[in-house]
Amino acid sequence: IEQPTFPKITEMCVKMIRRVNDEEGIKKLVNETFQKLWFTPTPHHDKEAMTRKILNITDVVAACRDTGYDWFEQLLQNLLKSEEDASYKPVKKACTQLVDNLVEHILKYEESLSDSDNKGVNSGRLVACITTLFLFSKIRPQLMVKHAMTMQPYLTTKCSTQNDFMVICNVAKILELVVPLMEHPSETFLATIEEDLMKLIIKYGMTVVQHCVSCLGAVVNKVTQNYKFVWACFNRYYGALSKLKNQHQEDPNSTILTANKPALLRSLFTVGALCRHFDFDQEDFKGSSKVNIKDKVLELLMYFTKHSDEEVQTKAIIGLGFAFIQHPSLMFEQEVKTLYNSILSDKNCSVNLKIQVLKNLQTYLQEEDTRMQQADRDWKKVAKQEDLKEMGDISSGMSSSIMQLYLKQVLEAFFHTQSSVRHFALNVIALTLNQGLIHPVQCVPYLIAMGTDPEPSMRNKADQQLVEIDKKYAGFIHMKAVAGMKMSYQVQQAINTCPKDPVRGFRHDESSSALCSHLYSMIRGNRQHRRAFLISLLNLFDDTAKTEVNMLLYIADNLACFPYQTQEEPLFIMHHIDITLSVSGSNLLQSFKENFKRQGFKTSLDTKVHVEISVIHRNYIQVKEKQNFLPDLLCLAFYCILLSLLMNFSSLLMIAYQESACCFSSFCMHLARKSGCRKSCPMIKESKILSMTPTLKPLVNYFKLLMEHLDPDEEEEDGEVSASTNARNKAITSLLGGGSPKNNAAETEDDESDGEDRGGGTSGVRRR
Repeated sequence: IEQPTFPKITEMCVKMIRRVNDEEGIKKLVNETFQKLWFTPTPHHDKEAMTRKILNITDVVAACRDTGYDWFEQLLQNLLKSEEDASYKPVKKACTQLVDNLVEHILKYEESLSDSDNKGVNSGRLVACITTLFLFSKIRPQLMVKHAMTMQPYLTTKCSTQNDFMVICNVAKILELVVPLMEHPSETFLATIEEDLMKLIIKYGMTVVQHCVSCLGAVVNKVTQNYKFVWACFNRYYGALSKLKNQHQEDPNSTILTANKPALLRSLFTVGALCRHFDFDQEDFKGSSKVNIKDKVLELLMYFTKHSDEEVQTKAIIGLGFAFIQHPSLMFEQEVKTLYNSILSDKNCSVNLKIQVLKNLQTYLQEEDTRMQQADRDWKKVAKQEDLKEMGDISSGMSSSIMQLYLKQVLEAFFHTQSSVRHFALNVIALTLNQGLIHPVQCVPYLIAMGTDPEPSMRNKADQQLVEIDKKYAGFIHMKAVAGMKMSYQVQQAINTCPKDPVRGFRHDESSSALCSHLYSMIRGNRQHRRAFLISLLNLFDDTAKTEVNMLLYIADNLACFPYQTQEEPLFIMHHIDITLSVSGSNLLQSFKENFKRQGFKTSLDTKVHVEISVIHRNYIQVKEKQNFLPDLLCLAFYCILLSLLMNFSSLLMIAYQESACCFSSFCMHLARKSGCRKSCPMIKESKILSMTPTLKPLVNYFKLLMEHLDPDEEEEDGEVSASTNARNKAITSLLGGGSPKNNAAETEDDESDGEDRGGGTSGVRRR
């Protein structure tokens, strides 16, 4: 504001305006800043200030071309809503000034386009100005009513560049919003618009056709009622499709469809687009004919969805999606349900077809959302005069029923290898939840899984949905947390580019945070829920759970890297690992001994640790050839190894906590509990524990030492430490990943009691 010529203003505005939907404090600051910067009335004589303001706004709009303009709409809505009941409305006055001056700038840029030197720059400026006008029209279309006739000639722009197409599309969108609001527009003006739009529909591609048909729908349905004009256009393309269908049915091997493929694709798309905006079963269109047009269109489009050419299939599905917006009941037809479900559930089906089906559902839900918002605005105007008993709205119930039909298949699309499929599936689920069409609890595990997606945009969107669910339905997240963790492993398996490598549960970046860290941060606040969640995860390591080893590695990674805030959290995990190892480890070692003795394995597990490796290999091969018990026991052994590694990692976390002086300072205790205070510790190493055929020597060494570690001699518990104890502790530390030598020394009785107080462990030696 004070430095209007500063070159970084555009970049600063882009970063600030994206915070318009943040928490209330930031939101208020953003609104106030841009009200002063853009939406304060400018004196009429200060042309320089107005020009600078116009250039600043259009530069910001152009910079946000790829990221979307939701922020601008939200900002404008916030500012205009804040002064609805005020007598003086400065924002409305400023918007009127901006719109009038934007139109003037458009006329100037058009005149300067003849200058070849600045043609590209001015063309970009022209697009930015028209886009900004469309954004104003979207929020307050009344501002553009007096400029509608000025915008109409731009429909005849000769298209040679991408900017030219954008000009036509934005002008069509502006006229769609503005023309129905005009009072007594001239017939010549309306006829010219209809003719220009029809020429564009016949001549140009999908994007232009879609916007022009939408504009034509607004003009004809709300103003001119020139239904014969539209009926003639519909019959032109519908007749072409019927003719091609009949020829193909007569001779499936004919090359007619191939030769007429461009016309076929255009007809499929245009028929669908027209059916979206016009109900051709009305008497105004078909007259006294009793033919059901929507059923005929459905039959025609369904025929081409079975075509061998994928491009033809895609266009036919696009046409179906358009038709379903006007007639959503068609989605209950059995052949439509079969088509959609087969495409979504078939793993070998084309990715393009999957995406298009998801796009169809997304577009339908977006249209329903727009319709409900408009109905809500209309209801507020007449709410006092209406009788609720006499009202009935079945459309919301229909959309809910439709989503129930396809919900399972859409959710399963989260496990697709292609990120684009997951992206559109998430959009559909987000729209469904926002409209309250389904019970959210069934989506929670899938949203937890999508929270581990490598793409930040999808990850943030899934996390935001979980936050919204948690606000409305406390306890739902905790209820489905473990199921969500398991599903997140399936998602990571699907997107794993190297199937031979195990799926890890932490991000491979500087943060090394857990993939499910957001889930834990949501549960962490409730102690009961947090402990139940952690115990449920640790129970998966139980020998009765029969959990896949790779999944346990993934869960162990997450447990190691969760964003713990207090010492109590890792200590709780260590305590329960202690209990699990003391039971499962002992049983496992006993099973090893019994099976080895039963097979006559002469090398006793009670002999010296350093058995000759040749003897180990020879006996290992003999056992493997005779019995198949070893793989099962090895799986259980891996469970214990992972828990031991996790416990060692947690002990390293505790050491890191202890190294901070404030951890045990009574007046600084709150500093140790700050969120985001992370300790840097080594990750669980990706060792040979995943191999199903390791050499037997490390396992014999490990389990012998582990057994002695879990059941120490009585004299050691009394504090009598021998040289063999020190050696054993060093060996255990080495097997578990290593540690500082001072931690391998025997514990005193004071240390033991301190360890028990902190974590509820069974011994100080085991705690270290």
